[in-house]
Amino acid sequence: MKKFFFLLLSLLVVLLIGQQLKLLPNFQNLTTNSTVPTQKQTVVYEESVITKVVQDALPSVVTVSMTQTTQTGGFVQINPFDLSNPFQQGRRN
Repeated sequence: MKKFFFLLLSLLVVLLIGQQLKLLPNFQNLTTNSTVPTQKQTVVYEESVITKVVQDALPSVVTVSMTQTTQTGGFVQINPFDLSNPFQQGRRN
């Protein structure tokens, strides 16, 4: 029990000496709310920046369009009443 009190007393003395010599942080200032300076920050996306630069630099109207041509396969039509040519090929439009 004596060792515990001696350890507690020596720890208290070390803390007091450390605070007087400013070797330890000031515990009174830790409880107050300090304000952190804030900066205004704008989040932009790359596409919006490019679009804005193009709009500012070129006041013209640009249309971008994509076309794709596809071909559909033909089909075979069976006509059972035409005995000379029952299979006829056709094309879809």
